[in-house]
Amino acid sequence: MLNTKRCFLFLGLLAGFSLGAQDFKGSVWVTIQDSNQQALPGVVVTLSADTFNRTATSDAQGQVRFIGLIPGRYDLMAALAGFETVKQEGLMVDTSANLRIPITLQVESSSEILIVTAESPLMDSRKFGSSVVINEEELNALPQARDPWAVMNTIPSIQTDRVNIGGSESGQQSYFVSKGDDGDNTSWVIDGLEFTDRSAEGGSSTYL
Repeated sequence: MLNTKRCFLFLGLLAGFSLGAQDFKGSVWVTIQDSNQQALPGVVVTLSADTFNRTATSDAQGQVRFIGLIPGRYDLMAALAGFETVKQEGLMVDTSANLRIPITLQVESSSEILIVTAESPLMDSRKFGSSVVINEEELNALPQARDPWAVMNTIPSIQTDRVNIGGSESGQQSYFVSKGDDGDNTSWVIDGLEFTDRSAEGGSSTYL
């Protein structure tokens, strides 16, 4: 189902270092202040998606944290009595990413809602790995076999032991290496469900 679903692949960074099951979920950190750059506690912040809705209130430092988020697009709204409501749409939470969102609330002058459509820049100083997300359009445009090992050949820094031309290697899982890891620390996850083969390090429990 690679042509309709996202398949997230996580690779360990150091060979011989057992990472166990890696967390593919992301998080959103919100910091809220007023126009005088003073922290705003008590702001009601709502994070939502198609089938997701979560609400939290900013603490004394004006901060709110949403954790354990499935990768995807989210809308965020911040509201406090006496201030204009701010809404940010289409925030992209990537695999294992920590998205930081600074918000400034202006004193309310009307009942309008300010909608920010530009995506905030991502600066995650705590993330030591890297990730690649290949969407359905890219998969449909690639003239190659539709299995994850074939797709890996298109990702920089990953080397596999075979090239699946026209399905000639279908039915075989490729051996691959990346960034000093021999593939033994790989975790396989589809739609939030891990299916790593516990009896074969680095392999999936089924062929895709």
